[in-house]
Amino acid sequence: LDVPPTLVAFAINVADAGHIVSQEFKRPGSRVVLVPAPRDENELPDFPRLQKNFQQINALMRAGQVLASHTIRMGGLAAAISKMSFGNRIGFIFNNPVQPESLFIPDYGSLVLEIDTKADLDAVLAGLDYKLLGYTQEKEVIRLNDLEIPIQEALAAWEEPLEKVFPTKAGSSLPEPQIINFERRRAFKPR
Repeated sequence: LDVPPTLVAFAINVADAGHIVSQEFKRPGSRVVLVPAPRDENELPDFPRLQKNFQQINALMRAGQVLASHTIRMGGLAAAISKMSFGNRIGFIFNNPVQPESLFIPDYGSLVLEIDTKADLDAVLAGLDYKLLGYTQEKEVIRLNDLEIPIQEALAAWEEPLEKVFPTKAGSSLPEPQIINFERRRAFKPR
């Protein structure tokens, strides 16, 4: 099995597991909002405002107001919404027409949040700049403009590039294991 050279990094923190919010959509009928990263006139992050946003969103998570969250990074909003739909096979409907090319722009520091439909968005997100993106739905499709993308089809396309390296299906064809005859190998002799 050949594994491509990979940088792996881990971040560790201590937190109450009850306050951790995962990325997959939790229920149909929720509202999904984008909280964009504030930027200055040079398109650099406005770090004091960004920190304030993160603190407020963290407080909302601790209060149980945020059902799911995802950062927008490589792959843009398209990747974030897709991955949020994959976990529980909950679909999504964009609220307004969207320019498809705008969906793939990385927007580091921006967050997508699933908020329960019972919550008053203006009250819950007071002080945050946010945009309502759309709604989760029971139907297992992501609807954008006049296009419906089945979640299973999107998931298969997402998994396909590394399927040969990291098989996800039982019974996948793996290379035949090699038998090594250790008796023929020269014994290691320390100097």
